Amino acid sequence: RVISHGPKERSYHVFYQLLRGRNRFPDLRLGDVHDYRYLKGGKQTAPSVDDLQNLDDTLEAFELLGFSSTEQSEILRIVAGILTLGNCEFIAASEGDGSKL
Repeated sequence: RVISHGPKERSYHVFYQLLRGRNRFPDLRLGDVHDYRYLKGGKQTAPSVDDLQNLDDTLEAFELLGFSSTEQSEILRIVAGILTLGNCEFIAASEGDGSKL
């Protein structure tokens, strides 16, 4: 589901939450939702879903579950990394089983 979803669906909600609140995390250097290959081809918004409010709810849940600020930052960096990795293009290497980025 990370790499593909139906045309009337959205990918994981946390992607949209993080991108909607990207100004809060300038160190992640996130772009707009349209900049990420994993999110193309589906719905960018959902009826009556407030991604920014849901981001606040997610961060509050992290707090309630006892995640430290460092752990929360690491989780958000991983989510941002997954989005970025989706934009990487791998090309088969000329020799062997490897590939080039």
